[in-house]
Amino acid sequence: MTFLPTFSRVDLARQCTYPWTGGVKWPKRFSSSFATIGTAFSEAAEVLALWEDVDLAAIGERVSLSDGDARVLEVYVDHLRDLLRGRGDVWRWAEVPLAWSTEHRAGRILKQAHPRDYDHVRPGDLWGRPDLVYRDPSGVMVVSDYKTGQKARGVSPIQLAQLRACGLAAAAAFGEDEVTIEVVFVDDAGCRSTRDHLDGWGLAKIAGELGDLVATINAPGHPQPRPGPWCHSHYCPVAAVCPETKRALAMLSLASHPPFALAPECASGEHALWTLDEVKRLEQALEVYKLAAKRWADESPIPTTDGKVWGPRTIETRSIESTPEAISVLRQRGIEAAAKWSVTKSAIEREAGKVAPKGKKASLVRDVLEQLDEVGAVKRSTFTKYEEHRPKQCQ
Repeated sequence: MTFLPTFSRVDLARQCTYPWTGGVKWPKRFSSSFATIGTAFSEAAEVLALWEDVDLAAIGERVSLSDGDARVLEVYVDHLRDLLRGRGDVWRWAEVPLAWSTEHRAGRILKQAHPRDYDHVRPGDLWGRPDLVYRDPSGVMVVSDYKTGQKARGVSPIQLAQLRACGLAAAAAFGEDEVTIEVVFVDDAGCRSTRDHLDGWGLAKIAGELGDLVATINAPGHPQPRPGPWCHSHYCPVAAVCPETKRALAMLSLASHPPFALAPECASGEHALWTLDEVKRLEQALEVYKLAAKRWADESPIPTTDGKVWGPRTIETRSIESTPEAISVLRQRGIEAAAKWSVTKSAIEREAGKVAPKGKKASLVRDVLEQLDEVGAVKRSTFTKYEEHRPKQCQ
């Protein structure tokens, strides 16, 4: 039987099953800065759920966070700590190892000797680990997923196949007839949660969808790759070695008559040097083609997936200058420590949380930012960024 996707890969598998049916070896995965922060945040969140405190320095050292990323992580963790403290959950279980058997239409908690032990995953299982399962004060069981990347902005839980699968498996494993699924989006501004409720009919529908997916993966034959926006938006693990990628690269490389071949690993120093030169050349060519897409998107944003479009967005950024007037404002409000290195919104929020009465942090931050604006310490700038996003009318 073909090995099956984890819950986190179900969204990709629904679009293209080639990573599981194509017989290709998955190349080594390299993490970006955003991915590293996400990994560190996930680890910190697991500890916070039980102990309300965490050694961020140790986590940062373990995953090799830069000083800048470490400060971002600290802000994210502060926001999550505030959220968890204010909720009053009856019980919590972080990083619950769950499996769903499409054959038996049953979910269970996986036995594990350590966090990465998946020896008890059975053939035919889909499996994964939701960030948090908890019961809120009203008695409702909630399956929660934390998102720190921009791609999750504006996404509702029901749109995420990963979270739907986690909700189904958790409900079955804990003997619940219904469950609430939740996305908690975390950034510099705080935590914002969105919930969807799944009743018995909703859970049955998800079970059917997963059954259909597994049947497709296990069907005879060798489906061809199906390239599309999901290759990058869902982080396809075989994108670098996919035949469609190789075909596109071959078309770009025809004029160079290469002595080597582009591959995920280099066989010699000469091969590495050639690869570096070839990649630079291809990047130049790709910029020309990307410019063509940008020109089209200037006139008509390009529809992608899940109601999103790719095209230009006007982004406004705000920076706070450490002027004497700004320092005076912070001193008056009792949060001068926010200017220890430089004045940032996240530093103001962190210090405001230490002095504001319960429930008044947001209003204090808003008042301080307004005062800083009045004394001319807030500088605004705008720029255009081409990216996938939701049109305003859909947000």
